[in-house]
Parts: sequence; structure tokens; C-alpha cells
Amino acid sequence: MVHRSCCNNSRNASTQVLVNGVLGGWIYHRKGLRQGDPLSQLLFILVMDVLNALFTKEGKQSLLQPLSRRAMGSCVSLYAIDVALLIHHSPGDLSATRAILETFGEVPGLHTNMQKSLILLIQCSDEELAIVTGIRPSDVSDFACRCLALPLSTRKLIKVDLMYVADRIVCMLPGWKATLLSTASHSILVKVVLMAVLIHILTALEVPKWLIRAINKHCQPFLWKG
Repeated sequence: MVHRSCCNNSRNASTQVLVNGVLGGWIYHRKGLRQGDPLSQLLFILVMDVLNALFTKEGKQSLLQPLSRRAMGSCVSLYAIDVALLIHHSPGDLSATRAILETFGEVPGLHTNMQKSLILLIQCSDEELAIVTGIRPSDVSDFACRCLALPLSTRKLIKVDLMYVADRIVCMLPGWKATLLSTASHSILVKVVLMAVLIHILTALEVPKWLIRAINKHCQPFLWKG
């Protein structure tokens, strides 16, 4: 009943903007958030804080199992428009999570697209996999994946997990006409553009020496070509 009241209040609410002491026309809150609005980023942050509060409340009421014996700040991880939820794979937690997402979507209009959602299983058996897919049919994958251009895994990263970094640099080189550029231009492209690809991964992972050698192997011919 509470969330329905919130939905009705949000749909019936209206706002006026005061500019130089003059009130503008009424703005009715009917369309929710839309991409491209100058305020959409700030509004998104404010609204998504409500989602985090909902999960925190459910956790305090023991409707969601704790993820760790040590206190965790949140089970909701946000970056840009990507949202990651860390939950147990039990039927109760999955049902509670879906109910939270449905309740949350009714207020700001940010409904979860289940077709675009992905379930990543961490150390789950085949029986537990069947439970997950039965409650919420969706794409299911092992935890070894890439999130925000970084490889995530429960095991030590191997060569195949990191080779995509060198492949990204290789794909960028053919588009640059090395013979038409000066030596200084070659140096700038390598230092500013190609090396920038590594900044993100270097801040999070300890890059092995073989990856550095593989990247240098592709950068050196372009640097001296011309």
C-alpha cells in the first residue's frame, strides 16, 4: 500500500520553476526520467539511491540473506547506466529481489528490462542453476566475465582473460595512415591514445609482463613507420 501511495503522489505532483522572481508554468511529473535531459544524470543518482535504500531495508528485515559475515555497505553497485546486484541464489532472495525491482520501477518509471539482464553464477551447482532459471528465466552465464572493461573471475586470471587489451590496440592501428603522419604524430598517438587504453586496467589490475611486451610489439612498428 505504501508504494502504491508513492506512485500516485509522484504521478499527481507538479512543480514550478522560479526564474528572476517570476514563476513559470506548472510542470507535471508524468513521463518519468528520459535520456538526454540535462538533469537526467543528477536525477538518476538521486533515484537510484532509493533502490539502494530498498535493498538495505530488506536486508535489515532479514528478507535478504547477508552476503558476508563482515558488514557490507551495499549489495547494489552502480556505474553510469549499469547496475549490478549482489544477492544469494536462494528462491527467497530471488523472489524478494524481483519484488523490489518491480516496486522500484513503478515510482520513477525505471523498469528493469529482464531480456537485457544477465545472471552471473558464482560457485553454484547444477541444482542451484535449475532453481535460478526456474524463478527468473534469463541469460545465465558463469562468473568469469568482463564488467566495465575489466575481467572478473574467482580464479587467477590467465592469458586468454587479458589478451583482449592487446587486441583492442591492434584493432585501432589499421585506421591510422602511418605513412601520412610525421614522427611526432606517431609518438603522440602512441603515448596519448594507445597508452590511454591501459590506464583503466592498470588502476585495477597488476598487468603481467607478457601483456606489456605484446602491446609494445604492436606499437613499435607503428611508431617507427613513415
